[in-house]
Amino acid sequence: MGSITVTGLAMGDTSLTITSKTVPSVKTTVPVTVQSRNLLSYGPARENGLTVSVNDDGSLHVSGQTTAANQGIKWRFPIPDDVRGKTVTYRLASAPAGVYCYAQSRNTGGVLSTFLISDPTHTLSAEATEIEFRVATNTTNPVDGDIRVQINPGETATTWMRPDDTSLSGGGLS
Repeated sequence: MGSITVTGLAMGDTSLTITSKTVPSVKTTVPVTVQSRNLLSYGPARENGLTVSVNDDGSLHVSGQTTAANQGIKWRFPIPDDVRGKTVTYRLASAPAGVYCYAQSRNTGGVLSTFLISDPTHTLSAEATEIEFRVATNTTNPVDGDIRVQINPGETATTWMRPDDTSLSGGGLS
């Protein structure tokens, strides 16, 4: 028995029609849901003087002013089983001045790896259970702007795509 891998360019529901080459009258239509290749999850949050909202396109908008550098907001979410032990790539396409972002793979023992723009590609440990995504400031000046960030499967960063989950509650990072 063979298998089929389907990669979609746009998220949503569609269908796939499979037709036999030897008996063209034999065919079936299979419903398909195309999920985002962006593995991150995040959502609106307000902590440490920062407000993060989700734009209509799924990117983040961050504004506000922290009382100290390196304060911000974090989101934790489970790593999909089919990605554990595989290579993923972090890409920060845009962030406003004074804001930095990074992610960590974690398990109950703590941090296993950290994803930065300077070190974006990692093989997730098979023991990794969650990702923690962080947005923080490197200033106490006001910040305001949009963030487009993702972690995608594979060794090459792809074009930014909104994540499937943009309603996850975030918490404070200090």
